[in-house]
Amino acid sequence: DSMESHGSVVTHLLSQVKIGMDLTKVALPTFILERRSLLEMYADYFAHPEHFV
Repeated sequence: DSMESHGSVVTHLLSQVKIGMDLTKVALPTFILERRSLLEMYADYFAHPEHFV
């Protein structure tokens, strides 16, 4: 199921791209831009608060 959802994401991305298009206009899903979830990033913050104060 995960591979099918990734396949549909790739298909959606390709449907947004046109020849000569500015690629900054293409919307990317967050799992492409950030490998970790927001929950994992918050967990890091709360695990080591001395680094952030």
